[in-house]
Amino acid sequence: MPGSEHLADYPVEYRLGFVIGYNTKAPEWGRGSAIFLHCKGAKKWNTAGCVSLPEGRIRQLMERLRPGAVIKIASSSK
Repeated sequence: MPGSEHLADYPVEYRLGFVIGYNTKAPEWGRGSAIFLHCKGAKKWNTAGCVSLPEGRIRQLMERLRPGAVIKIASSSK
């Protein structure tokens, strides 16, 4: 699909990760449909709007989350 990412092009970053649902209710074309929580790149933290953490931290999160877990982005902790 035009505009879609090809995750296999990023073997380090997408070795492990999570999908944070985004723009899923009444989606707006061109705004994407997910934000990824993925591994830090081999040499840099840069992302294209995603969130990256060291691979070890991603593994820790995977061990803690259970079926039905939801990751949300919030503007505050309240």
